[in-house]
Amino acid sequence: MYPGANLFTRARLMEFDDAGEYQTAKFRGFAGETFTRVHRMQAHGISSHPPVDSVGLMLRLGESDRALAFGFETSGRPRNLPSGGTALYDQHGNVLKMVNTGVSLEAPDVPLVIKAKTLRFEGDYGVIEASAAGIFHNGKNIGATHTHGGITRGGSDTDPPNG
Repeated sequence: MYPGANLFTRARLMEFDDAGEYQTAKFRGFAGETFTRVHRMQAHGISSHPPVDSVGLMLRLGESDRALAFGFETSGRPRNLPSGGTALYDQHGNVLKMVNTGVSLEAPDVPLVIKAKTLRFEGDYGVIEASAAGIFHNGKNIGATHTHGGITRGGSDTDPPNG
């Protein structure tokens, strides 16, 4: 039997195909070895497309060129997460962190787009809700269609927004 059969080994990603039913990749393994159309396994509910030169593990299956790939990360991964912490990240610095001190979403160089029928934010400040009906803070309309009472022309103050 080949001494490297049924072995986990470190591999470096050379090419990646994310278009099919399963992700497949080309890896560089032991010196001079190249594996093509390797099936990359992922956990349910999380999908990623690792960049070229990512490093991960490959399981060699027997004496043939059959293999499975696991993991693959880049040097830009979030570091020093506390025990129990989780981070979803990409190679461009966008990160969703869930740690014992809270949840943070960082998108330093791109717009943050949230698509939903209604957005609702709750905190010490009360409730802010945005929907087709308008933008509301603690039930009061504060959007473009809100109105005020006690308006007097000139430099005087107005009453808070009407309910």
